[in-house]
Amino acid sequence: MNTLQDQLKIWQNANPLRVKESAPKKPQDKKTEQLKDWEWQELMGANKPTYRRYRGSYRQK
Repeated sequence: MNTLQDQLKIWQNANPLRVKESAPKKPQDKKTEQLKDWEWQELMGANKPTYRRYRGSYRQK
């Protein structure tokens, strides 16, 4: 009974095209998201309508 390591070596020799040698991978640069001023204001809710009470009813400011 062959060990798993021996079976793997036999399989690699039988299938040489399927086994790829891994090249050292370059660390990928993380892309930072650049937002414009109006996008920040939209996210913070600065452009939403505000309401206030005036003489018993709600009015848009």
